[in-house]
Amino acid sequence: MGFSELLDRVGGLGRFQVLQTVALVTPILWVTSQNMLENFSAAVPRHRCWVPLLDNSTAQASVPGDFGPDDLLTVSIPPGPAQQPHQCLRFRQPQWQLMKTNTTATNWSEADTEPCEDGWVYDRSVFTSTIVTTVLRSATQEEPSGDQTRATIGTLLHTPRLRLRTFVSMLCWFAFGFTFYGLALNLQALGSNIFLIQVLVGVVDLPVKIGSLLLLNYLGRRLCQASSLVLPGLCILANILVPHEMEVLRSSLAVLGLGSLGSAFTCVTIFSSELFPTVLRMTAVGLGQVAARGGAILGPLVPLLGVYGSWLPLLVYGVVSVLSGLAALLLPETKNLPLPDTIQDIQKQSVKKVTHDRAGQSTLMSTWL
Repeated sequence: MGFSELLDRVGGLGRFQVLQTVALVTPILWVTSQNMLENFSAAVPRHRCWVPLLDNSTAQASVPGDFGPDDLLTVSIPPGPAQQPHQCLRFRQPQWQLMKTNTTATNWSEADTEPCEDGWVYDRSVFTSTIVTTVLRSATQEEPSGDQTRATIGTLLHTPRLRLRTFVSMLCWFAFGFTFYGLALNLQALGSNIFLIQVLVGVVDLPVKIGSLLLLNYLGRRLCQASSLVLPGLCILANILVPHEMEVLRSSLAVLGLGSLGSAFTCVTIFSSELFPTVLRMTAVGLGQVAARGGAILGPLVPLLGVYGSWLPLLVYGVVSVLSGLAALLLPETKNLPLPDTIQDIQKQSVKKVTHDRAGQSTLMSTWL
């Protein structure tokens, strides 16, 4: 009996098909409106530069003569497209000559203008606040930093405090990709019942990752990162010594090791994003992910070493994982610390740590004496 005949006899439309269609179509009804939401949340309202004559009551009181808001706008803001007030420029000094009847609107030069150094004033008649107004307002409140303009990938490698963080972070990313994908794509090296291992790894993956999120807040980032790499490494090395006849023990060690490697991904993702300042955070995390993908490429090739000994691939996986976990102990703890914005923030954190350590040593010495 063909499928079409079976479908005619059973029926192609039933309760299940109706419920499935409704469940799929209902959220789709809102997708178009959701996609168009940016027209409102990211709208750019009419705006101009903040100028003293219009936005400072003290400056307004010192204006000579009887000038209205339109006149003050003319002498403070140059015309932009469509002869509307320019949105990004203002006059350095009021251009009072523009008030003369025989003066044209072009009786000024670009040298008389400057950017909106004091922020913007927005037309709130339609939108009280949008993403654009929030970002621009935040940009004017932040202090300009030369560190932000010069921060590049070379900064990660040439700044002493960032260099160690970069290398160790990349090593942790590499160890995760190298060990996890090397073992996950070769489960036969861990136990004879690959079906059972596959099911158990899928079952424990979600609880382990949720548990790692909780432990990050209690034990700290550094300890969790180190243990999430050292523990699977020890499980892998222990599996070398376990006879193949002990299926249950080999499978248990395999599940424990692969589950811990799943938590290593959670730890390294959070930890690496907290180690670097905002101006370099995505660059550093990107380097780490490149290292993880490099490890994922090399990891599945390690079983080729099995021609020299069946234990050799597991030894390589275990040693890489353990050494990377121990290297993570060289990183500073970031638990309950504010995210650094600039390289100077990293240096301040280091100074505070040294000062705190010295104060702790002094206290202990005083107590001892």
